[in-house]
Amino acid sequence: MKSPHTGREQRSRQAATTVLVLVALCGFEATAEADDFVVDRIDDPVVPIIGSTCTLSSNDCSLRGAIWLANTRPGLDNIIIPVGTYTLTQAGQDEDAGWTGDLDITEQVNISSTGDASNTFIDADNKDRVFHILSGTVGVVTISGVTIRNGRPTGQDGAGIANFSSNLTLDGCTVSGNTTSGDGGGVYSHHPPLGPYTQTWIKNGSVITDNHAAKGGGVYAEYAALFVDDSTISGNTASYAGGVRLYSSDTTITRSTISGNAANVSGGGLSCTSDTVELINSTVFGNTADIRAAGISVSGTHLILDSVTISGNTTPGAGSAVQVLNDLGHLEVTNTILHGSCDIASGATVTSNGGNLESDGNSCRLDGMIDQLNVNDPRLSYLGDFGGYTQTVMPFADSPALGAAEQSECLDEDQRGEERVNLLGMCDVGSVERLDDDPLFVDGFEFGDISRWTSSTP
Repeated sequence: MKSPHTGREQRSRQAATTVLVLVALCGFEATAEADDFVVDRIDDPVVPIIGSTCTLSSNDCSLRGAIWLANTRPGLDNIIIPVGTYTLTQAGQDEDAGWTGDLDITEQVNISSTGDASNTFIDADNKDRVFHILSGTVGVVTISGVTIRNGRPTGQDGAGIANFSSNLTLDGCTVSGNTTSGDGGGVYSHHPPLGPYTQTWIKNGSVITDNHAAKGGGVYAEYAALFVDDSTISGNTASYAGGVRLYSSDTTITRSTISGNAANVSGGGLSCTSDTVELINSTVFGNTADIRAAGISVSGTHLILDSVTISGNTTPGAGSAVQVLNDLGHLEVTNTILHGSCDIASGATVTSNGGNLESDGNSCRLDGMIDQLNVNDPRLSYLGDFGGYTQTVMPFADSPALGAAEQSECLDEDQRGEERVNLLGMCDVGSVERLDDDPLFVDGFEFGDISRWTSSTP
């Protein structure tokens, strides 16, 4: 079986890791050991003069004060946040020294919670965005185990996080309830075309949800590589690209779910104008677009779908599953369920590596010799919790997806991290491998005394 990381993804990740290591080494050349600042108050007082914040005294280190102090010191510092709600009350947008409004970051920093995103909240109180990583902050910014919420800048990009030059990692974070009339409701990463090509990583159960913007309600990335691992982008809205908007940003999305996002025009789940966008072991479900292209819309992009389930996306126009807008586009599909219609430009190319299932019709231009076409009903569940970091879509016990993958292209594990093999040594089409101990009924109609029911598949 194949590793879940293809050759291209491995090369991308190796390059990204190399960049991060080099940046980190460069960042440490001019500094001594990293400093640790432990936040010991949840309010947001005016930042005092240097030397009187985050000392050995108690109750003198606010989150704003810790970030402000870290900005004055070169190199990578650590800020530890105890469980609690940290509401930003210092009003005043368009100030970049960290005194008022959002939390301005100008140096490398790790910000981590002693709890997790369910009990540690950084709340902008709708006064400004939450985090602003300023241009020139070359290096690493990592935020772990917090919820970033209620950012609302006036006419600016990035309501939750605006990142203009760092290698940003969100590790086990929730970004929710952020709104802007600009782009990137939850996360905005942008770098000048001639600047360093940096990365944004969203991983380990991170959730980008209920954010709103003009483009890229959940995430907007431009000239910045994007990696999404074991995470969820759901319930975001925008005029274009409700979930994710990509421009000149090579992207790999692995073991993740894009669901329930909505666009007023197109690209309900994902919209791309990039070189290469790859989805592996991932689910695109229940996204909507008022005009066209509810699931994925690409223009001039090499879109790679490997062991993906696309289902339940709706639009009154063309391309409920996938839209390839122009002749420069290339759709490459392997062991993927395409439940819905495709809208593919006449000059665009389609490559099938086999094992795909399309329902219904053949608008995706797959290969009837190695794929299942015009399947009346793929027999799939709704989105649900079937294990792993994210919700997924489970094939029923009688689904034509079972054991129908191109076996030479099977990945080692599915979206949940479960081994991809059944009793006959065959793997399934789509992002989820149905196992012997998976529930027999997954359609929500179970009721009454089920204690005597068996989970065995007849």
